[in-house]
Amino acid sequence: MKRLSVVLNLIIISSIIVKGQESIMIVPPKIELNYNHCDSASTYISDLLDKVKSWEYQTDFKFYKDNVISVDLNNDGICEYILKYYDGGANIIEEFYEVKNNELKIIGTFWERSYSWLERFNDYPQLLVIYYDGEKTNPIWKFSVLRYNGEKYAVYYSPDLTYGGLQNLGLKYYKQKKYKLAEICFRNVITVYSDSNSIDINNLALSLMKQNKNDEAENLLLKELTKRKSADTFYNLSLVYKNKGDVENELKYLTKSNNLVESDFKTKRIKYLKLK
Repeated sequence: MKRLSVVLNLIIISSIIVKGQESIMIVPPKIELNYNHCDSASTYISDLLDKVKSWEYQTDFKFYKDNVISVDLNNDGICEYILKYYDGGANIIEEFYEVKNNELKIIGTFWERSYSWLERFNDYPQLLVIYYDGEKTNPIWKFSVLRYNGEKYAVYYSPDLTYGGLQNLGLKYYKQKKYKLAEICFRNVITVYSDSNSIDINNLALSLMKQNKNDEAENLLLKELTKRKSADTFYNLSLVYKNKGDVENELKYLTKSNNLVESDFKTKRIKYLKLK
């Protein structure tokens, strides 16, 4: 148990104070949409292009000819549209439109590459929007989940948590033995921000093991080892096999961990396993 505490403490990257909340949302998995696969109406595309046609800085770019994307958001066979344009500065804006009563109606406005599509809710894909708080020169990145409410995309969940804030909240729940809540936090870290940090993968695996979800933890850690190899990942995988009573694999991965970062505890455990 002492070893687990050491691994988890590695995730504290800031002194952010987070007001804990017992009810937190699992951010849905990301999905991909098929663009330009619907019954497109050229008249609406022309109408949208006319919105920016008079802006001289637009017509100077090749991008102008391709800045209306058609997409069937809710799988009803009718196009919705995304109009992309420069704002006159450094940003590209994306405006979402739907057709109601034969008229275009805006349902959302976002910066390009600031959002990802999430699993559908009531037929429409949800949106994960990453935004910054504070100054552009020193941004503090946070996130919101938006849902289509029948009129437009509106904020459904916005926990005011940064990358470090989510990590710390997960650590707090883990220490309180609220392992399901810790799992949600660590899953959200990976879904919202990135799966590029081995520590985040390991912390999710630890919270799964505490709930006897050893198969899921095993798959998670084995996948992690195809990307990055670390003493912590090998060690935590050995714990999975210890929980499953698999002496051979526990010894295998504990030895790999000890070869990278040696400790008396691991050395003694390896000697014990070899005698079994």
